[in-house]
Amino acid sequence: MPINHAGWVLLEEYYGDDLDDLLEDETETDDDGHRFFDPQMKGRGHQPDTMKSAEPPPETDESKDLQGLMHYFRLQNSLIWGGQGSGKTSMVRAIAADKLKHGQQVAVLNPHGNAAGWQGMQLIGAGKNYSAVEIFMGRYLALIKERYQFFESADVTEDEFLEQLLREGKIRSTICEELSGWSTNVDQTLLHEFIRTALTESRKVGLPMILVAHDPSLEFVGLKKGARLRDKGVVVAEMEPGIADLDNGILKATGKGKLQLPGQKDAISFVFTQTTLADLKAEGIAAPAISPNLFTPIVQPAISAPVTFEEEKPVTYAEPPQVYPTEVPTPKQKLERIFKLDVAQPTQTNEVGAIEIDYSAAHEFLHPLIQYSIKYGWVTARIIKQNVRAYGRNTTEEIREFFVKASETVGSLRGDNDKLQYAAKPNETREKV
Repeated sequence: MPINHAGWVLLEEYYGDDLDDLLEDETETDDDGHRFFDPQMKGRGHQPDTMKSAEPPPETDESKDLQGLMHYFRLQNSLIWGGQGSGKTSMVRAIAADKLKHGQQVAVLNPHGNAAGWQGMQLIGAGKNYSAVEIFMGRYLALIKERYQFFESADVTEDEFLEQLLREGKIRSTICEELSGWSTNVDQTLLHEFIRTALTESRKVGLPMILVAHDPSLEFVGLKKGARLRDKGVVVAEMEPGIADLDNGILKATGKGKLQLPGQKDAISFVFTQTTLADLKAEGIAAPAISPNLFTPIVQPAISAPVTFEEEKPVTYAEPPQVYPTEVPTPKQKLERIFKLDVAQPTQTNEVGAIEIDYSAAHEFLHPLIQYSIKYGWVTARIIKQNVRAYGRNTTEEIREFFVKASETVGSLRGDNDKLQYAAKPNETREKV
């Protein structure tokens, strides 16, 4: 009888090392190239009377309520995928509501969304503001680096470090809503690093991520080994396809899906009831509720056990939604609006030559950058990397982050994304090219 792929796998599991010997005597190939196997196995000690094509193993576990599975999503990276109308967004909202109830802060990258759909969370990129998304990705990468610097100097274990983040309300989750829909509209190099770093480094420092997409492949964000990274450490929820309404054709979610945990062979079937906005409000999650200081930079203090962090402003849920004006803001205005940075204004005088630069308040690591800019005026990340030895090992993306940090103390920014420039003297006209 013909054996399909699943059948050959079953044979290998059943007969083990004896299979090769059996195949030499008990198989033949017809004119069309199909291999046939004699199920009687003469003289081999196994006497099955029939051999059927392998079928998927029956599901013995009953479907579980999603509310009883929420703990799997709280600290681990997650991938929620399914077709249109499958209920991905509703499920993600339910997961996000659970995170909020457990003291986490949540940011949502969704250029196609609005604040009304994400109660109690910080919405980034609404109105197709892809520049805001890119700025957020840069700050996320910087925050991961800063937290690892904390941990490097701390006299605590990984578990103790994470437990303290939990106690102090420092767990910060990021949702990439419909990632496949906007991934091509942002800087691809930055996006690649953003996703790769999140999947490999974020969990230990309390910055988990939820990816939402139409398919489980990560190749669309430039990760050739994305599937391997996903399978090793990501909780994957596959949503059952939606069913079209017989009257109006609108797809309606069934509320069913399968949950695949890292390292587990069998998936868990689940069902969930869609969380409505009214439910969220009844649970005390007010709307609208944009948290502007979610990813405010942390100034690294001297660390000893236990780890202590600089006091951060509490997250409030009573501020108006983000409003993006018609006029194009400057890079500094974008940063101030999104992250509420307290940017010190440079000293103003009537004569450019009379400006005195006091950068003693800036981090010592930024001094070579500021000194070089004082001498040459406006500088780019590429110029700094090529001409200032202290930053030769840094990427241009990291140097642009240094520009932002330096401007918090002295100087100014102009341009955007890979064209971002910094000057310690904002009115300086010279430019190093």
